Amino acid sequence: FGSYTLICDSIPPIIKELRSKKSGSRYRLSFEISDNIENMPLSYRAELNGKWILTQYDAKSDQLTTDIELSNMQKGINNFKLVLTDAVGNSDVYQIILNK
Repeated sequence: FGSYTLICDSIPPIIKELRSKKSGSRYRLSFEISDNIENMPLSYRAELNGKWILTQYDAKSDQLTTDIELSNMQKGINNFKLVLTDAVGNSDVYQIILNK
C-alpha cells in the first residue's frame, strides 16, 4: 500500500504587505501570502468596514491585490481587514486603517 506520513499543522499562514498606496481615486493594497506546508490550500476574505470586497489572486506569484475606490469609502476612518486561513483552520489577520 505504500508509506504514509502524518503531520500536525499548528502554524498559521503568513500575510506579508507588499504595498499600501493611495493613488488618484483609489487605494491599492498588495500582499504576498504563504503557508509552511507547500501546496496547502488557502482561503482568504477581504473586508472594508465589515463588508466583503473583491480581491484578486495571482497564483504564479502568490499575491493578493485589492483596489478600493474612494467613492466606496465612508468619510473619515475606514477599516480594512484581510483574513487568510489554511485547510486546517489556522489563520492570520492583517488590518489597516484607511482615511478618506
